Amino acid sequence: MLKTLSKECLKCKNPLCIKGCPVHNEIKDIISLINEDKLNEAYNLNLKTSVLPFVCGVLCPHEKQCEGHCIKSLKGTGVKIGQIEELLAKENHYIVKKIDNSLVNINICIIGGGISGISAAIDASRHGANVTIYERTDKLGGPLFNSIPDFRFEKSKIDIINGILHSLGVKVYYNTEYGNDLTLNDLEKFDKVIFATGTMIETKPFKESHPNFIGAVELLEKLKNNENLNNVKKAIVLGAGNVATDAARSLIRANIETQIVYRRTFKYSPALKTEINECLEEKIALIEKLSPVSLVINDNKLTGIKFEIMEESTELDRSNRPIFKSINEFKVLDADLVVYATGQKPDLSIYKNDFDHLIEGSWLKSNTNIVKYDKFYFIGDVVSGATSIVNSMKAGMDVVVDMISERKIFMFGGSFDPVTLVHEEIIKSVINEFGENSLIYIVPNGDNYHFDGKELTCFSIRKEMLEKAFSKYHKNIYVSDIEQKEEFIGVYKTLEDLNHPIYIIGSDLLYTLPRWKNFDNLMSNNKFYLIERESYTLDVLNQEPLSSYKDKFIMSNYKFKNISSTDYRINKNDNLISDEVKEIIKKYRLYEGGRNND
Repeated sequence: MLKTLSKECLKCKNPLCIKGCPVHNEIKDIISLINEDKLNEAYNLNLKTSVLPFVCGVLCPHEKQCEGHCIKSLKGTGVKIGQIEELLAKENHYIVKKIDNSLVNINICIIGGGISGISAAIDASRHGANVTIYERTDKLGGPLFNSIPDFRFEKSKIDIINGILHSLGVKVYYNTEYGNDLTLNDLEKFDKVIFATGTMIETKPFKESHPNFIGAVELLEKLKNNENLNNVKKAIVLGAGNVATDAARSLIRANIETQIVYRRTFKYSPALKTEINECLEEKIALIEKLSPVSLVINDNKLTGIKFEIMEESTELDRSNRPIFKSINEFKVLDADLVVYATGQKPDLSIYKNDFDHLIEGSWLKSNTNIVKYDKFYFIGDVVSGATSIVNSMKAGMDVVVDMISERKIFMFGGSFDPVTLVHEEIIKSVINEFGENSLIYIVPNGDNYHFDGKELTCFSIRKEMLEKAFSKYHKNIYVSDIEQKEEFIGVYKTLEDLNHPIYIIGSDLLYTLPRWKNFDNLMSNNKFYLIERESYTLDVLNQEPLSSYKDKFIMSNYKFKNISSTDYRINKNDNLISDEVKEIIKKYRLYEGGRNND
């Protein structure tokens, strides 16, 4: 089924589907990998931009986004991209693995276990962070679990989310609400705190109240919990978004006659055409151009709702839709249940004591989808207002990108055969210049690395040596086995796989750098921390081709002796190495054969 769907792709030179995707999934490349039977590679590529593909594959409004932009949709039906995304995740058993240590030793607290909070937790933990979620209810998922009906999203998929979080080591505490069970003092132990509390208050179209005048989300939660609707026979749902259609379709399944009433025409409804058509197929009446005014109540019993009749004008609103105006005529429709799906807003009362200065009206002040204050981040619907599943997921991933960008991350590569005191001095210089929060990847060449006949000491021994030598300086040093696990292709590929850390490079390498594989790719996509070594001046930076990339270099404040691992292997001079390295050499009886090749 997956291959059949993927073969429908035309492999457009400029794929519009990617432009239509809010997170810009690499749809063309993903489908190409599927067609090459590289399902794991395709899935991992998808995870780069979407950590919940089995959710987005089902709940995204594809016909307005990727599928709606597909060139084939102009003459019929676009490629079933959502279905491909869902099936690809299923083929890979929904596994999400740790990918790097960009956030290693960072303790992150997430308040709110809805889509944004879950996405941030998955993404941060796969980048090495220690993540804790505090959820105010007894279940994760927010609207996924509490309100989206089972006919749209299987409740069992929440178990998949729980499994992913568990596999990544995320801790979850339920029935814990900020402001009541959790205070600002409780958050002091965390390095970063993400508030993803969503929009918990449904907005009424008018101020009247009645037990049978309820919000759509509240209704959906009641129906999911099999609560009694007090002998309701006829219902009206106000609004025309997907929450309204979910409510109406759930009511019809409860054998309640249902109408959806909208103040515009359904041509301009936020709901998808497929959702509107599904309502019609299920015998739900759709009534247009009526704006709610007040409830009709007799003897404390709700009997109907009064509307004013609207007509389309030539004026446009901010969304470029026609403004509908009253014609000063009114109409009453009978109903014993009225459900409003006319918007939601956040409950800002939990922020009044600690973050009152961030509140502006009914929302948090922001020009972006993230509000930042000190170590606190506010994301998702609490900032943007109620939005789509994919945008909620994007908010969770965006905050992780922001955290990673705040941290200086370096890569220091070489044979380290053995580690010299100069290597250690270089590490100390990075820490001195960029602080304790910086992260340094140490990337020793793999055992299969051969250059000019060089044969390396066993990788595992060199890794042990590096950890012993460097751990005394910095807690955020990670010895990577990336070049041991994979065939060495080039530094550009290693940097790409590690998400482009700053590459530590000596001035001696400037003279050969232009001959490295994929030189232009290497220089365009990376930055370099340049350390000056004796006998190798920096003059070459003023010459082409390096002069074109001068802005890519961060100059070190330190100058280092031109001593290499080769110098030790030739001379066996213990003054070139630390005591920790001497212990490893002695333990494994290294370099006793007089090997001196570089």
